[in-house]
Amino acid sequence: MTLSESREDYLENLLILETRSGGFVRQVDMASRMGFSKASISKAMSSLSAEGYVEFRPRGLARLSNGGTQNR
Repeated sequence: MTLSESREDYLENLLILETRSGGFVRQVDMASRMGFSKASISKAMSSLSAEGYVEFRPRGLARLSNGGTQNR
């Protein structure tokens, strides 16, 4: 499956932050890194989660799912 460039950017930035933190990433950190509002990040991450690329934990924590890792 081919992802749009925008979705690839979200996944790439999530991977970078996930690697640095050694685990889940706060969406607010994604917003800061990408220069977007937290609301924009939340909407995009929810979409990526619905497509199976991202998984969530409470308090806005996210990481790549197995599907997200395979598409990188």
